[in-house]
Amino acid sequence: MAIASCACMFSILNGARFLAIAYGSSWATQTCVDLLRAGMMQTLFLGFCGITEGYAFAKAKDQQAEIRQNMVFSSVAYITACFYGVQKMGVKGIIYANCVNLGIRGAFS
Repeated sequence: MAIASCACMFSILNGARFLAIAYGSSWATQTCVDLLRAGMMQTLFLGFCGITEGYAFAKAKDQQAEIRQNMVFSSVAYITACFYGVQKMGVKGIIYANCVNLGIRGAFS
C-alpha cells in the first residue's frame, strides 16, 4: 500500500515529465498522462484487495461458499462498470471499472 501510494502521488505530480523522459515527448499527451494516473490509482486498490483477501481466505475456511457468491457479485459489478465506463470514458473506464471491482472485493473481504 505504501509503494502504491507513492506511485500514485508521483504520477499525479510528475506523470507528464516521466512519460517525456522515458518514452519521448510524443507520449506525454494528456490522454497518456490520464491513463498513467488511472493505472497508478488502480495499484492502490490492488494492494487493498490483496491484503484483505489474504486475511479473509486464511481465516475463513468454512465460509468459502459465501466468498464465492461475493466474487460472482463483484464480477457482475465489474462487467456492468466496464460497459458504462467504456461508453463514458473510453479506455480509462476499464481501469476505473477494475477499481470498482477491487473495492467491492476488498469490502466483502
